[in-house]
Amino acid sequence: MRIAPGQGIAAAALVGFLVGCRTIEATRGVPPFYEVYDTPSSIGSVAGAETFFRPLGSFESLRNDRSTAAPEVAASRLRTSQDAGPRPRATGSHLRFLSPFFDFHWGPDGERYAVLPIYLYRNYPSARSGNDVDWMVLPFFFGGHDEVEGDYFAFFPFGGCLKGLLAHDETWFWFFPAYWTWRDRQRESTHVVWPFFNSVSGVNEWNGEESGWRLWPFYGRYRSRTAQGQLRYDRGFALWPFYIRHKDQANVNPTDLFFSLPFYGERTNSRTETYVYLWPFFGTYYDRRYDRKLYFGYLLPYRFTDGQFDLWPLFGRKKTSRGTDIAGVVRRTYRHYHLWPFERYEWATDGFEETVRFWVLPLVWHFYYIDKDTLERESEWTLWPLFRLRSVGQKTSFDLFSLLWFRREDYDRLYSRWFNVFRYRWSPEISGWELIYGAVMYLEEPARSTHVFSVLGGLFECGSREGRSSFRLLYVPWW
Repeated sequence: MRIAPGQGIAAAALVGFLVGCRTIEATRGVPPFYEVYDTPSSIGSVAGAETFFRPLGSFESLRNDRSTAAPEVAASRLRTSQDAGPRPRATGSHLRFLSPFFDFHWGPDGERYAVLPIYLYRNYPSARSGNDVDWMVLPFFFGGHDEVEGDYFAFFPFGGCLKGLLAHDETWFWFFPAYWTWRDRQRESTHVVWPFFNSVSGVNEWNGEESGWRLWPFYGRYRSRTAQGQLRYDRGFALWPFYIRHKDQANVNPTDLFFSLPFYGERTNSRTETYVYLWPFFGTYYDRRYDRKLYFGYLLPYRFTDGQFDLWPLFGRKKTSRGTDIAGVVRRTYRHYHLWPFERYEWATDGFEETVRFWVLPLVWHFYYIDKDTLERESEWTLWPLFRLRSVGQKTSFDLFSLLWFRREDYDRLYSRWFNVFRYRWSPEISGWELIYGAVMYLEEPARSTHVFSVLGGLFECGSREGRSSFRLLYVPWW
């Protein structure tokens, strides 16, 4: 097939535009398919990251010189490089495809391969026991190896052993839930026909005695003590949930709880008192510290007290003014809502900071924050989906047509541009504006003595780069 000279020139111009067009963040490329940024700090990234983004995956690589992002439809790969002083440079890789379902990571800090929700393999170095290996073929097979604890294998629900999983050091089970037992440090717990029978014994994390048993729902009682023999808690029930009795935090702030569903319940300690009657209809809460009494219910949610009137979800407001633990500092707050969550307003201030949040969903967001010590401010106004105006410290950004209703740096940088007809950025380091993703763009970098006006990435360009005059016409530099 013969390519006419005009087609070749047009193709070359298109390629040059795609890979050479700079944005107001001083990046080049067309995110999320391809992007190179020489000044990562300008977009909030770590120095030396290289990223290839695709609709189905992403590839990122950290380097010391620059960062690149390029497309990959089927997969993405992440490589990281770090200078470790006199030590050799460490490298790692991260491959993602249809994230989070296919996620593979390997490097000096270990390996992790996941094909969710089917397969998971991880191999991490451990200073205590060499390598710690775990693998799972969900939901049936589990296995692994630890040089100190040894090998383990389980075929759920028939039987086997798990180590270092489910927040326990070791778990054994046979025909779950007919029988299973677990050990965490020196504490052991055994279940027979879970959840009906259970017994607990051993030493807890405070080096105190732990004991108890239950035959649910008829009777149960558990006790825990400190290393000095002081009672930490004593919890029991009979004919659950008609009689429940707890004594908690006995060694710190003794708290008594009694509950007989649904007739009556109480929870009291030296700071607060809570009573419920015909739960979930009526309840009261008394705070001794502030001499404040609250009336509440759950079936029809309401909360009435001094400074608060909530009848959820129709209407609610709350105003407080309380001293903090720091003498002389008073924290004042106010919030209200109408037809929650559609209209909400929150305000809070003290001697250190002030915060304002306002929503009229799904159209309007407004956030404001000021640090009263440094006078650093953050502010955002969003009229979705028309525009977003955001200011953080000395940096300001404006996007016309902002379809993403959430704010997340990587998505915002890589995907919002497809919808932003006009974008403006200002900071002491770099500022400028662009129309239709750099089709028309003005960029200014005072530190580099650079200010450039460009059309279609160099079809026409004038200005100066690093103190030198720059002029391009038809992508050809004239000076």
